[in-house]
Amino acid sequence: MRNGSLRRTAALALCLLAAVSLAFALPLQSEDSQALSMDDVIVTLPGDTEFGSPIPLWLSAGESGTVVVYIANLSQDSLRLTATASSDTLDVSVSPEEAVVPPNDDAGSIAAVSITVEVDSYADTLDEYATVTIVLTDLVDGGSSRHLEIPVELQVHIESAFSDDAYNHFFGIVPNTLPMPFGSPWFAAIVTLLCTVGIVVALTAVIVTMLTRTAEKRKTADERRTINRKIESAAVIAGTVFGIGICLPILGADNGLIRTFSLVASVVYIIIGAYIVWTAYMFVVTFILKGIESRTRTSGFDSSLVPLFKMIGEIAIGVSGVAAVLALFGVDLNGILLSAGVVTLGITLGAQSTLSQFFSGLVLLLTRPFGHGDFVKINGEVYIVRRVRVMFTEFDNWDKDQVVTIPNNVVANGTIVNVTHESKDARTFVYVSVDYDADADLVKRLMLEAGMSHPHVIKDGSRPMPSVRLTDFKEAGMEFRLGVFVDDFDSSGSYAGQIRETIFRLFNENGVKLFHRKVDVSIEEPDGPGSEGAGHV
Repeated sequence: MRNGSLRRTAALALCLLAAVSLAFALPLQSEDSQALSMDDVIVTLPGDTEFGSPIPLWLSAGESGTVVVYIANLSQDSLRLTATASSDTLDVSVSPEEAVVPPNDDAGSIAAVSITVEVDSYADTLDEYATVTIVLTDLVDGGSSRHLEIPVELQVHIESAFSDDAYNHFFGIVPNTLPMPFGSPWFAAIVTLLCTVGIVVALTAVIVTMLTRTAEKRKTADERRTINRKIESAAVIAGTVFGIGICLPILGADNGLIRTFSLVASVVYIIIGAYIVWTAYMFVVTFILKGIESRTRTSGFDSSLVPLFKMIGEIAIGVSGVAAVLALFGVDLNGILLSAGVVTLGITLGAQSTLSQFFSGLVLLLTRPFGHGDFVKINGEVYIVRRVRVMFTEFDNWDKDQVVTIPNNVVANGTIVNVTHESKDARTFVYVSVDYDADADLVKRLMLEAGMSHPHVIKDGSRPMPSVRLTDFKEAGMEFRLGVFVDDFDSSGSYAGQIRETIFRLFNENGVKLFHRKVDVSIEEPDGPGSEGAGHV
């Protein structure tokens, strides 16, 4: 019994001793682990904003803004800085999200925290709030117990892109003070819509009239009416859409509906704009091509270049329209352009011959070295042009019994002689060889007579007159050449044959002998036996 009392007394004394020791130890630990306070840092807010007050920021819809908060470390320890942002409606980011601030006695003991706020393009006019929490932690001994939280609040004043003062205002500007029922928002909206469409159509009519009047000599009345009707119809649609967009705020529509309609209207504007540009583009292209044709030898409008420019216009306008729509919906076009560049490089390397044909075709169609029906010499061969296409050119051979297709790169890289580019007239030559005992003056006179007597030889002075000259001394005769201009290159071969027949007849009538090669064959009889059968001719 006594032993049990002693044990209980000893245990009680030990507990009392532990409690006293803990009581003395806790103040020491609390003193060593004293938390960071605002006395250890200086927080500098932008402008005249005092610490504890929201930082004001004025932004319009679709804009972004940045404010900078400076933190100065006054303590003797390095501090780790972490920053986080929070907002229910705004897009807020901070930089840097984590950094180390050196102690006060080191250079660079001030940290800058940039806070960037982005406002949606269709935000309403109101005030929004965002909070950035900056936490400073002492890095000595891990810093688990010494830290300080600094809340920074932003008050963002947003100005909407849509006017809030347009309700029951004509054009969203002039207040509707008319008596009822004309004083209602619907009356202001209807008047605004009709006036907007009328103004757009009137301006379009003036512009289109000025455009078509310059082309009055090269465009028929039907063509001008067609272009007017197309552009004015597109203008009516665009004006109506634009007017509805103005009328929605006048009627007090919700900003969500206004934003949705604005997006749809932008797509409509892009489509209508592409259509108007395409119509005007084709009008200008045909206008220019008709002007070119009117200054050339070909009568009438040659439409061979229209498909080429039509294809170029479709590609350029179509790609631009699609890119504008994608950009409107926030699609990043850089990746698409990069991928298109890689694909284009691969196509270029793998189809060099095809691309050479294509670009050679463009050169031929633009420079027009020959046209339909022209006689051309390509590398010495005579062809008749049928049709020039983007990839190849079709020819008839001179006998017109074969169609020859030649790739455009071969045509463009060859030597092209357009025989009938300026006129169908052509010069042809007739060569005749006579004996050396013939009278040269008589030969020249008879050949000239044969040339002058042919009905298709040009003798009116517009071309050089027929002429004869001695061109060469052959082995057993003299060679004369008759040069004449005939009125049709296509038949020049036939005309030359007819002139030869006339020369042959005149030579026979006047005793002029044509040169022909004489061959003497001798057969000698050898002396001696076995020589039977030998002779001399």
